[in-house]
Amino acid sequence: MEQTQKHGQIKSGIILSYAFVFVSFAINFIYTPILTNNLGQNHYGTYSLIISIVSYLEILNNGMASTYIKFAAKYFNKDDEELANINGLIVKICIIFAIIAIIAGVILIFSLQNIFKNFSDLEIKEMKVMLSIMLVNVTIVTISSLFESYIVLNEKFVFQKILLICKKVLLPVITIPLLIIGFKGIMVVTITTVINLVALILNARYCKKKLNLKIKFAKTEKRVIKDIFIFYIFMLLTVIIDQINWNIDSIIIGIKRNAKEVAIYSIAAQINAIYMTIATTVAGVFTPRIHFIVNQEKNDTEKNNEILELITKVGRIQCMTIFLILFGFIFFGKQFIILLFGKEYELAYIAAVLLIAPISFVLIKGNILEVYRAKDKQKVRTIIYFIIAVINIIASYNVCEKYGIVGCTAGTTISIIIGHIIIFNIYDHNVLKINMFKFWKEILKIIPAFIIPIILGVIIQAKVNLENIYIYMISMIIFTIVYAVNIYILALNKDEREAIQTVNLKIKNIFHKKCR
Repeated sequence: MEQTQKHGQIKSGIILSYAFVFVSFAINFIYTPILTNNLGQNHYGTYSLIISIVSYLEILNNGMASTYIKFAAKYFNKDDEELANINGLIVKICIIFAIIAIIAGVILIFSLQNIFKNFSDLEIKEMKVMLSIMLVNVTIVTISSLFESYIVLNEKFVFQKILLICKKVLLPVITIPLLIIGFKGIMVVTITTVINLVALILNARYCKKKLNLKIKFAKTEKRVIKDIFIFYIFMLLTVIIDQINWNIDSIIIGIKRNAKEVAIYSIAAQINAIYMTIATTVAGVFTPRIHFIVNQEKNDTEKNNEILELITKVGRIQCMTIFLILFGFIFFGKQFIILLFGKEYELAYIAAVLLIAPISFVLIKGNILEVYRAKDKQKVRTIIYFIIAVINIIASYNVCEKYGIVGCTAGTTISIIIGHIIIFNIYDHNVLKINMFKFWKEILKIIPAFIIPIILGVIIQAKVNLENIYIYMISMIIFTIVYAVNIYILALNKDEREAIQTVNLKIKNIFHKKCR
């Protein structure tokens, strides 16, 4: 019974994950243009820059969720007392992290003028107010991490995903009317903070009432603290370096160029973030599962085979999903950006393509990240990440002043290819002992399904007037249908076809019941 419920949660979690992605895309489609138009390029640039800065202030907390799941999984449904001790330890750590973030944020507030010398006094003043408000948000997010992680550990994905969807919807619903009447970025970050506070309360209540969360501030064994600390340090280093790779471009552009170019780049960064969310959201559903597999009392070969089977299944789904978006953006993205944001944001198209094209091959095997964590293989991974970050910073910083946004983004592209695509695949195969040849063999079986859609996309680009909104929409619909048909005919295996048929049958049954 319990196992059936878990499978139900996982299936529902996957469906809601895609729902979250769809909602995120729809909201960004509507909300971001309203945000950019009402704030103006300069104000939107300062707002985007503050969001990037805040991501660094939250960095201490980013590795804690994975650390918690890693160690809590050992005691889950086995030792309630030790689990309660782990919970108490994590709470104390989160409070310390929040205090450190606040201190760092206050220092940064007084340093903004010296860091961003190309910004006006008014822009700096606005940034100081937004950053002050976001320090409260950082505290809320940090404290929330235990509750969110505990919900994931319990595999209660329905509650988690529904809450995420509600948060995503509430922000534009509340802020759009206020933006229209003249409020600026300060209001947006205030609403964001309030929504996160409400989410914290709901998460805490759910954990207490429904999941019987127990927190005990007893003295934890030094051995356990040491193990957690060592694992977390390497997790933190990885997160810091990862943060550098994905958010340093905005700051480099802010230092070397101006607020307008930060605004343009932020559009590309958002597109990349949405793109990554599509893959990582579904992959995240299987995070506890990987840790449970690794903690099984089986030999390494059996565990690795189970992991390979899991990441291959997820990888194929992600490949078929994200490549539709990748090809769609390559063929329709430029006009999409012009229609939504205006001609002045056109350069964001090139930057976005440079980001999403190489990262596609990383996102396909997104669950590999959790294998590193589960197997305590963070050290070498951190070293590789460091190499990637150094390449990124050197390449991006040195070309940014001369080549602007495109040059800065190209530096990131080079680092992704060298580190993520080449080095990591070699390491995954030889050290993690995950058969990457077998993995990519299964992924490559999908490629024939891409040929006709690519040819169609090239023809549309060359022959069709995409400036006409109706022709543009019809072209995208035709491309999507052709892609879906080719995937169904040429790419899906027996299990995937059966899964689709099962879903279709359930939908038909629901429809027939309602009709009666």
